[in-house]
Amino acid sequence: MLGTPMFAFLGASGYAKKPDEQGLPLSDSVRRALEAVNSRRESLRECVRSRSGSTVSLDSLVAIFADTSDRGGWKQFRARYPEAKSFVLVSRPLLLTDSLALIYVARASDWLDGAGSIVALRRDATGRWVRKAQAFLWVS
Repeated sequence: MLGTPMFAFLGASGYAKKPDEQGLPLSDSVRRALEAVNSRRESLRECVRSRSGSTVSLDSLVAIFADTSDRGGWKQFRARYPEAKSFVLVSRPLLLTDSLALIYVARASDWLDGAGSIVALRRDATGRWVRKAQAFLWVS
């Protein structure tokens, strides 16, 4: 499954409905293009300016969740980031047109609490990107 942070889950399964059944038709070529654009990961540190969150490197997350004894990963995550309820992985955008883009978002909150989806964003008349549609790919 595209971008599933399996290091933070006990298990995950595909979503019951396909993206087109959720209002977001995706051709195989578009899905492959989204995967190709995200074949390497990059930090969002430079583009995320949030008062309610912080950026953490993927290497740091993987290291935190490497402790599988007694499900130690989430305990370590919460000890290191006590204000955080979850973490989110966001892909690089795939620009389909100058006003339509796709991103992949994975959210994890515990060993069996997370989801991954593709989000279609449309640029409005003011230049702001707005969510047009969302299709879930997996749940945990």
